[in-house]
Formats: sequence, structure tokens, C-alpha cells
Amino acid sequence: MVILNKIDLADTERLDELRQFIYSRMPQHSPTGNLLCRRPVRRSRRFRTAARIGPTDGSTPQRHQHHHAHAGHQFESWVHRRDKPFDIDRLEAAIKQLPRTVCRVKSFVFAGQDPQHRHLLRAVGMRGDIAPFDPWGDRRPSTELVVIATSGQQSRPHVGALLDAGLSAL
Repeated sequence: MVILNKIDLADTERLDELRQFIYSRMPQHSPTGNLLCRRPVRRSRRFRTAARIGPTDGSTPQRHQHHHAHAGHQFESWVHRRDKPFDIDRLEAAIKQLPRTVCRVKSFVFAGQDPQHRHLLRAVGMRGDIAPFDPWGDRRPSTELVVIATSGQQSRPHVGALLDAGLSAL
């Protein structure tokens, strides 16, 4: 089964191209469109980045590093871990500064403004949001930003420094 999500964000021409691309490689599947995949949130903060979010250099252990080839591009992923809380406004601004090589950033965030709750950060391409999610409960508050980027374009320390600009100034 192939599901195209958020089809409301693409024009008809682009959707037709995508459906033809999928059919050319998997003729046994006919893609289904989906508009929903949304959940109600108390205070979702949507933002658009100035640059396309793509892989960059962040930080953290090598065991979380993955490399994949897709459509002629090499991708890598890593986890940028921090135990300090992030300031939501500063993190949002930091993500807007990420280089075009960063494709996706996703994580539960330890937010200084609301330290009792996890906040879900989702950023893909030029779209993203940060929204309250659920209480930390017995979990130790921390942030593990999963970053997916094209390989070799930027250094992880550069992306890590940009992300760390979002840490709370406490």
C-alpha cells in the first residue's frame, strides 16, 4: 500500500507526476491520497523555515548514524541529545537557520516554558511545528533531535551549534 499524505500541500500537476513515478516502479500499487493524519493539539506552533530543512551535522553517538542512498543522494541521520531545556521560540528560530541540506528534524523536546510536558517537534522541508504532547511522567526530561540530511554537505558541529542556539538561557 502506498499512501500520499498531506496532498493538500501539492498541486494537481505535482501529484500526477508523483503517482506516475510510483506506478512506474510499483505497477501493482495505486497510491491513495490522504489529507488527515492530523491530531488535535492544545497550542500547535506552526512555522516555515527560511531554508529547506535537510541533513546537517549535529552531534551525538556514532551508533545512531545511518547512511542511505535514494534517488542519487546519500542521506545520513544522527541524534542531537541535550539534557538542558530548550526555549521553544529560540529553537524555532534555530531550525529556520538550518542549511538546505537538512531534510527532517523530529523529536520530543524538553521545553523550558513547560518542563512538565513533552513537546513534539516535526520539521520537514520548509514546514514544521512544535506542539505540547503529553506529560513526561516517569521519563527523565531530555531532547533527542533526530536529524536527517544529505551526506557531506555540512558538518555536524555546524548544525549542532545552530540547534544549541535554541537552548534556554537559564
